[in-house]
Amino acid sequence: MAISSFKIQQHKLTAMDNVDGFKTLSQIFSSFENACQWPIFMSISYSTISIINMVYELSTSSCTNFDGWSFGEFVFFTSICVLIDVFKVTYICLTLDKCYDKYKETISNIRELYVRTTKYERPEVLMLLHDVEQRRPFSALGFFEVNRGLLVTILGTVLTYFIILYQTVTC
Repeated sequence: MAISSFKIQQHKLTAMDNVDGFKTLSQIFSSFENACQWPIFMSISYSTISIINMVYELSTSSCTNFDGWSFGEFVFFTSICVLIDVFKVTYICLTLDKCYDKYKETISNIRELYVRTTKYERPEVLMLLHDVEQRRPFSALGFFEVNRGLLVTILGTVLTYFIILYQTVTC
């Protein structure tokens, strides 16, 4: 993902003076978005399921056999696994949200280009502006948008699940 993000940034810096440059930037962004939908879906879904599973293990830990581990070692290892998945999802969400925000910053540049173009080029610039303005944030195969709000949603789901488990699990 970092290479494609760099490619978008690099192209953005060199192609701000003509319509073709903005079209190419839009095509690169679309290709990047389409290429990463499946990996985003799998990574975020797996991490969320893993977090929920680890929370389940922690909430039922007083009732389980630890296979030679002490209770403290079990809680520590499980907590580390949860943190790794939380950091992974946070990194993905924040990186893609930042990439989307940078792409949306081109709107002001396209408006400036509109003022500088001739009346024959303006319809093309307007279509490009419309395309950029209508673009939605990254999504995971259309199931959910990947942005900062997703972090709150996942946190709310995990906390709700933990509270329900904590209330219902008895030894």
